[in-house]
Amino acid sequence: MIRALGASLIVTHSVMASDSVISTIYRRDLFKGTVTIVTGGGTGIGYRIAREIAHLGGRVVLASRKKVQLDAAVNELKKEGLGDRAQAIPCNIRDRNDVRNCIAQVIKECGRIDYLVNNAGGQFPSFAESISPNGWAAVIDLNLTSPFFVAQEVFNTHFKDQKRGVIVNVIANMFNGFPTMSHTGAARAGELDL
Repeated sequence: MIRALGASLIVTHSVMASDSVISTIYRRDLFKGTVTIVTGGGTGIGYRIAREIAHLGGRVVLASRKKVQLDAAVNELKKEGLGDRAQAIPCNIRDRNDVRNCIAQVIKECGRIDYLVNNAGGQFPSFAESISPNGWAAVIDLNLTSPFFVAQEVFNTHFKDQKRGVIVNVIANMFNGFPTMSHTGAARAGELDL
């Protein structure tokens, strides 16, 4: 399938795993032999990222606070024949001990980490004049401070010695203003420099 997007031409093809087919622009087995941690991997964007990486041959570790959502996500991947490429590790990225334990478990069980997708986050809509100090701090902690410490832990425990690794920070598009989201806009802008 060929799609034109703006001035770009994107060629997509289907990747199969068992009965499941997804359309992708990436080559088959692009992630073969790699290990990717996806924070917030149990639902939404994180799950879709993990799913595509698994379809492209990579092993994915879905990390999130809610074990029920993680288990459901891994079960969905098993239904698609990707169970051997996916595992769930409960991890609250705001808890440094959880982060350390998660990274250590990934290294112990997978032997390596090649990619970190810092996807976990959250916010609530509010006009700037109404955001409480606690609300501001909670959003900054979840969307800026915590991803920084996850990236730092992965770097210090694995990427540094390995002399390679990729960190992808999923952010919101706040470049043209982000009404009712000044707290998340500030956090996500800061995340650009991680």
